[in-house]
Amino acid sequence: MVDSDKTETQRSSRARVPREERPAIIWVFPEYGRVTVPERRCVVGRAGSCDVQLEGVKISREHAEISPVGTALGIRDMGSRNGLWVNGKRSEATALMSGDTVRLGEWVGCVVPGLTQDASFGELGPGLMAGPQMAAVLGPARKLVEKGIPLVIHGATGTGKERVARALHAWSGRSGDYVGVNCAAIPAELAEAELFGHTKGAFTGADRARLGLFRQADRGTLLLDEFLELAPRTQAKLLRVLEENEVHPLGDSRAYPIDVLLLAATQRPLSEVVEEGQLRNDLVARLGVYTLVLPRLRERKEDVAPLFLHFLRGLRSGPVPEVDAELIEWLCLQPWTQNVRELEWLARSMLALYDDVPVLTTEHLPAQLLHRATDDASLAPGAVLESTETRLMSEESGQLYERLLRALDENGGVVLRAAEALGITRQKAYRILEKHGATLDTLRRGRR
Repeated sequence: MVDSDKTETQRSSRARVPREERPAIIWVFPEYGRVTVPERRCVVGRAGSCDVQLEGVKISREHAEISPVGTALGIRDMGSRNGLWVNGKRSEATALMSGDTVRLGEWVGCVVPGLTQDASFGELGPGLMAGPQMAAVLGPARKLVEKGIPLVIHGATGTGKERVARALHAWSGRSGDYVGVNCAAIPAELAEAELFGHTKGAFTGADRARLGLFRQADRGTLLLDEFLELAPRTQAKLLRVLEENEVHPLGDSRAYPIDVLLLAATQRPLSEVVEEGQLRNDLVARLGVYTLVLPRLRERKEDVAPLFLHFLRGLRSGPVPEVDAELIEWLCLQPWTQNVRELEWLARSMLALYDDVPVLTTEHLPAQLLHRATDDASLAPGAVLESTETRLMSEESGQLYERLLRALDENGGVVLRAAEALGITRQKAYRILEKHGATLDTLRRGRR
């Protein structure tokens, strides 16, 4: 009777777990996309009688059993030859939570919530490779751009903002060109002329007329990358363009109608910048009604394995080395502070150095990465970043402050970039500055 009551309680508990919170294992290697969502105890192995059959010479006939436990998965080794590995460490039995990585023989899986059926990884848009999580994130934005509604793309460095912008342009169905510009690279005194155009002789050095980026993107899409770098005067004129759908070139009394899908990319949340007085509230109200927030690579670790393989295969037309499951496991456990860009450059460097080996393994990783992860490879996403922060904070306070000042100078005064360069969080960087009585305004005035 007691066991029966307990079973009923467990069933009721499972029934109350919302679908979007129900954990699942998406197998990312050696094949991508098979999803295991156990409703009851299931056995994983290579035997035909197993509930989840995984083929492989390192997979035992009955390798492990998995059971649902609320918003977690219980997993237990069934005496397999090659063991159960969770987050890089061998385990006899444990609970799998969202974000964990599991390896059984040649198979590597990532625990994610909300998946109830097999998933796919592929090209969502021109040059944009991603899996189900990114596809879900981009869904609402795709509908907006089809209606010509501007939006903000917010994401850390390397998350693929420019590739996402190109995909949004393709989805918009617009007949004009895609035009992208890095606002941080435009001198402040030339920003208006670059964006809105000018006539010949409108200012010193204007030896010929220029259409401007908005008119170049007419009937197309304009991406303003790092648009927070625009001066307040330019922001005011940008607001007017958005409200009137026309531009007034410098030195020209006429207005020219435009039809442009405007995308603005930033690494910082708009609310934070408005609070600091660097962005107009009315511009946010007009441009930032919808902000597309791109997840960091460590937040969609199920994409790490297929992205790495995609980069390898895209670097040469012929055969490339095979990849070992332990290397894939290692890749899934890294913090990827520079996100997809960092993963792509790792693939490039490994293939350049070891294009003649039959199988890429962890032995072929750059030494500095292995040293960085010696004690941290089995930690949860972001743990390497936090452990680096702890180490740095144990240094002399003044020394860390000086390092932060140098990082700020090297990264144009952008706190987020400077913090990532040091391996600390942005909040910690602000606390260091506050401790030494420094503010961003005083530092920026000092740099002028």
